[in-house]
Amino acid sequence: MSPTLKKILDTGERALKTAAQTFLALQIANPVFDVGGLHTDAAKKLSIAAIAAGWSALMSGFSLLLGNRETASALPAKADPATPS
Repeated sequence: MSPTLKKILDTGERALKTAAQTFLALQIANPVFDVGGLHTDAAKKLSIAAIAAGWSALMSGFSLLLGNRETASALPAKADPATPS
């Protein structure tokens, strides 16, 4: 697998996980806590999750400049468990 494809898959996985976590958090917390008055439908919650996913992808891109250039982690290569030893 090419390094570029690996980075894209790593970033995509992080963005999807962030979207799922955001959506589920809104689903669970919203009825209980009325989070910011967001008693809204699923489409609006998915929109909020998409914003979080986009932010995650953007941050993963910046992490490529800061940390291990093989993954979307901001950890230095020596501390990143994904770095081959």
